[in-house]
Amino acid sequence: MGYELLISNIVLEDQLTSHIADEYHDGIDGLVVLCTELDFEDVEELVNKKCPTVVLDRKFDCNVDTILMNNQKASRQAVKFLVDKGHTDIGYLKSSTSIYNFDSRFKSYRESIAKRGLPFDINHIMPLEPTIEGAYRDMKEALLSLNLTQLPSAFIADNDIIALGAMNAMKEAGIRIPEDISLIGIDDMPFCKLVSPQLSTIKVYKEEIGRHAVKMLVEQIDSETECSKTVLVDTVVIDRESVLDRKMTS
Repeated sequence: MGYELLISNIVLEDQLTSHIADEYHDGIDGLVVLCTELDFEDVEELVNKKCPTVVLDRKFDCNVDTILMNNQKASRQAVKFLVDKGHTDIGYLKSSTSIYNFDSRFKSYRESIAKRGLPFDINHIMPLEPTIEGAYRDMKEALLSLNLTQLPSAFIADNDIIALGAMNAMKEAGIRIPEDISLIGIDDMPFCKLVSPQLSTIKVYKEEIGRHAVKMLVEQIDSETECSKTVLVDTVVIDRESVLDRKMTS
């Protein structure tokens, strides 16, 4: 489209938001802000500048174009996928760090199992650090006080990274996946096809998010519209090897 692209990382602890706003609005045509781990106060001066802006990964209560992955649908799909495979006791591997996407997914998980009349057991909600090493460590510690009979037949993880860390801890503890416990993540990271067993997941179309961001930004640059838009990018189930079909084995 004839535009130059500048990609920059912002470290909020080192830069005042007002300075960032001045720097990043000096001579640019438009701005895409990835707000996965940011609050509105972090980016308020950025989005309030008179510059075409698209926000990704976070919904703010302001007049700004926004693109989100459909977190609610992702959790509903994960629950339905497990239920269709015969699982009725479904736990959740939850990030111990509060992030908009994770909070939305967990909320939808709770709503989905409630609508299906499935049990919600707080003991089957495992708070894990959202890194591979942290999730492994936290899951390993949690398993020390539990045995297999105290665990659900399946877990949904906030994302694939948490799922992989937990999977490593479970395998080390002698838990077979999927024979003993099934596991599904969210994102469809490249490593999902490289681990053993291959990780079933909910695919998030990140490239599609990027295409929509550019399209929406250029539309802003070329027009005078004051009407902001929100786009939800849907997700799909990727069935691999980490979920047992209990209906086939019963």
